[in-house]
Amino acid sequence: MTYLKSFDHDVFISYAHVDNLPNREGEKGWVEQFAKQLSTRLLKRFGESVEVWHDPQLRRSQLFDTVIEKAVHSAGVIVALISNRYLRSDYCQQELRWFCDKVEQEPGGLVVDDYVRVFPVLLYNILPDSWPDACQGVSAFPFYDASGTEFGEPLEPDSKAFGRQLRRLVDELYEVLTRLGQREAEPESADAEASQASDFTIFMASPSDDLRPIRRQLTATLEQQGVTVVGNIPPPYDAASHAEAVTQVMQQADLCVHLMSTSPGEPLDPDIPNQTFLLEQTRLGLEHARSQLILAPSEFSIDDIEDASFAAFVRQLAETPRDADRLELVRTGRHQMIHEILQKKTRLEELSAQQRMMSTGTGGVAFIDLHMNDVVNATELVSYLGQKHVVPMMIPSADLTPAVGMSLFEENLKKAQLFIIVFGAVARNWVEHRLNEAFKLILSHQLSTQIGVYVAPPRKSPAEVKFPVFFHVMVNMDRFDASTLERWLQQANVE
Repeated sequence: MTYLKSFDHDVFISYAHVDNLPNREGEKGWVEQFAKQLSTRLLKRFGESVEVWHDPQLRRSQLFDTVIEKAVHSAGVIVALISNRYLRSDYCQQELRWFCDKVEQEPGGLVVDDYVRVFPVLLYNILPDSWPDACQGVSAFPFYDASGTEFGEPLEPDSKAFGRQLRRLVDELYEVLTRLGQREAEPESADAEASQASDFTIFMASPSDDLRPIRRQLTATLEQQGVTVVGNIPPPYDAASHAEAVTQVMQQADLCVHLMSTSPGEPLDPDIPNQTFLLEQTRLGLEHARSQLILAPSEFSIDDIEDASFAAFVRQLAETPRDADRLELVRTGRHQMIHEILQKKTRLEELSAQQRMMSTGTGGVAFIDLHMNDVVNATELVSYLGQKHVVPMMIPSADLTPAVGMSLFEENLKKAQLFIIVFGAVARNWVEHRLNEAFKLILSHQLSTQIGVYVAPPRKSPAEVKFPVFFHVMVNMDRFDASTLERWLQQANVE
């Protein structure tokens, strides 16, 4: 029996056959032990049955077995056990594609309240650039014993390290499955909430040829979440009418999204191939759009563009200094594009709220500095600050140069009454470096900004969470505790 009533399986485990082969005769395979322990932990956490499905018989005599495809299509989330063999397996990659393609057609989509329904589990120390497209930009769970650049081996299922990582995985699965369950329980209210959409409008520009299906999927998902999406320009087809229509839409839209790969897209006039809808709409956006987000697939490279004029345009776009709030270029997995758009939407809404609060003199501003690996760990922190009328600011997740990144860091610090750094999955030396940079800027600009360290999962030793007394430390490693922030907000007088 499943926890999610509208799915046949709650969790689908995708793995390569070789990773379940036992090292010694008579032992159970690693994947089998992993699946059993995961099922047990989830049962204890939920207090009721959670269906974890993997294919113990490996009935894969035919490529892309229909039994496996059906199981993937009827699963709530997918856990991918990544190894070199997994990355080389067409079958394993197909399982991920099946899952991502089907969930993008569901009302909730691939992202559930900033949680992605794909969970990469690393059996070896494999660099992110090699991960499957569906796993790009997602925080992985390291189930290997390596450190540094070592390749390592999978953790022994009876080891303490294995237990710690399994606990992290179960915690996040609990969050996602619970949220999916809540959507099932209140479908009408969820639909009503989506239909009462915010006034946020996105213009989905004409894309590169190979990204047209992605554009359709993104549009459908955004509309399901209550976002007004404008597109389908062309028509008009002549250059002057097209420019007038696009300019009008861009000036009214909160965000313009461009999907760009190696193709310059459809030409406005077949006789003028270098003048395409994609190029013209991007150029018009530079002049008229409030904010532009240009998304390219993670495998995208300017060197792969065959059209010389298009390559020159993209190179100039990438190398020109820019304000990230006005123009942001992001390379990401195709299945992560919706996440990037929603993050950008949240960022723009936060800026709008911040401006309103500053103009009325109410509330306060908190600059939250975090590594991309800790985005999930900051969710409850951001939510609580919002309840307290404190506007959270974060540096966008774009691939910024160090100079631009530091400029944004300084700009946000000057606007904020509070500087909060999230110490979760990142190393302490990264946290210390950012604290030092903030402290120096506060002193040099004579700012009154107060500094806090928000300690998030995983668990850390007392020595690791000890910082100088003039930094306010908020320990939330086990669960979110509002009391760790409440007194500090009162003292800072930002509520």
